[in-house]
Amino acid sequence: MVAVRGVVARNGGSGAGSSIGTVNVQSDNYVLSMSDAGGLVSLNKASAISATVPNNSTTAFLVGTQINVMQYGVGVASIVAAGGVTIRYTSLSLNLGAQYAIVTLIKIATNEWVAVGQLS
Repeated sequence: MVAVRGVVARNGGSGAGSSIGTVNVQSDNYVLSMSDAGGLVSLNKASAISATVPNNSTTAFLVGTQINVMQYGVGVASIVAAGGVTIRYTSLSLNLGAQYAIVTLIKIATNEWVAVGQLS
């Protein structure tokens, strides 16, 4: 597993007035962690790869937490719910739609999240 963390300025700014979040690059299946809150998890693999939303009993994200997940590699990236976790979504699956697709996960209650964005 390779984990790379960096800092990215959001809102396209030069730094003044821009918010800062982490970029966490993963090359194998990954369980989201507290340090991913407000940032971007980039899934980079040539074959299938997943990001798992953990149960609140193991990782207690605050309600309202947002985590962006991107399929950077050509392998299909999926969002997976750990046992006891519900992820609400409107598409046919929790697979990201294509390379460079981004999905935002928003925690709306204990063990309940909504996924919005480029799902297939």
